[in-house]
Amino acid sequence: MPVTVMTTSDRIWTNQWRTTLEMTPGPHQLVATALRPSGLYTTNATVNYTNSAADTMQDVYSADGALTQRVSKKSEGTTNRTQTLSWDAKGRLFKVTERDDQNSSYNWQAVYDGLGRRLQTTAIIVTNGVAISSQPNVISQYYDPQVEFLELGVTVAGKTTWKICGPDLNGVYGGLNGTGGFDAIVPGPDSFWPTLSNARGNLHAVFDVTHSTLTWNAERGRSKLLTLERLLWHSWAYATPAERAVRRRGLSCDEMRGSPRSDLPRGHRPGVVPGPPGRGLPED
Repeated sequence: MPVTVMTTSDRIWTNQWRTTLEMTPGPHQLVATALRPSGLYTTNATVNYTNSAADTMQDVYSADGALTQRVSKKSEGTTNRTQTLSWDAKGRLFKVTERDDQNSSYNWQAVYDGLGRRLQTTAIIVTNGVAISSQPNVISQYYDPQVEFLELGVTVAGKTTWKICGPDLNGVYGGLNGTGGFDAIVPGPDSFWPTLSNARGNLHAVFDVTHSTLTWNAERGRSKLLTLERLLWHSWAYATPAERAVRRRGLSCDEMRGSPRSDLPRGHRPGVVPGPPGRGLPED
């Protein structure tokens, strides 16, 4: 269920989220609960309403319980949308075909590797029964060859964004599949954007070096300027001794344990984190 975050004019509640929800006709009660990661604050809201829409959605399942088809019908009984889902022998969704009452919509297909990682998805728009194959929307994902599910890069519409990862929250590179170790993104050949995360590994902000701005996550509800040197100082000051050793020597965590890693394409090695520039940096 996709969620859209929107800004408001309220100085206290600066953001709100919106989404769609499928439900059967008749009375319903919706309860929304918000919980801060710290666990120190919770709130909720309840609303009662009646869904008077007569449109319905019918689901079809295979003998092994997999959802294979969804049919949306209007109040008069005519079909306005049909979605067909295909699963492979390992239970992975690899193909979706959707058509509306004008025989238009899209075809979607995924490719997996032998470890079950999704390597690429391709979506093709269909108009009046004709697939526009010359304009596919292709998303490719790249993983560390020595860390099974650690994603290092994504290509969308021909543009590749790389991730720079260091030690995770458990102090091991890739030990938590990047949780707490996501240090920066490289959206282009001449770009380097460090990130800010909290103690639980939640990403809160990203620093745009090109425009010298720090953009906070929507949940933070604020945006302010921060220099690159100050941002890297913050990262250095709160780093563990092991992380500082990694940054000084430019080595991956596996190399610290005596297991050299081979170089990856694009000119960087997994786990390499640049040390902070300038003078007067704190020592261990």
